[in-house]
Amino acid sequence: MDKPSLENLLDAGNTAATDYLKEKGGAVVREALLPAITEELHLNGAVELYGKLLKAKETADQAAATAAGVQHEIETAQHQAAALQTVTQEQLGQYVAEQAMSGLFKKVADVELSIRETGNGDNILDMFKN
Repeated sequence: MDKPSLENLLDAGNTAATDYLKEKGGAVVREALLPAITEELHLNGAVELYGKLLKAKETADQAAATAAGVQHEIETAQHQAAALQTVTQEQLGQYVAEQAMSGLFKKVADVELSIRETGNGDNILDMFKN
């Protein structure tokens, strides 16, 4: 390295020399260290242990997703149970009719949304002429 380059390196930021060395020699250092580190990680069981750790994390993530699903189902069931508690025996017919109507209109809304998204509603008024 020539004198002006060294002076520029000294006048640069606090990690300029380190950054330069890493850029110019980092790959060589990595290649020199990697075989010994890899061998030692295998010998001391760290690679196997890390694999088990990754599997445990995957299992925990799956359990968390399942728990979230179960929590949603519990909340839905609690909401439904609360609705049932407010429906008397005499109101059961009315309640079931309301739920059926709600389900019907949800289906209609789904179809409407599909028609609007796909643009297949150009002749929608023809359906109501007959």
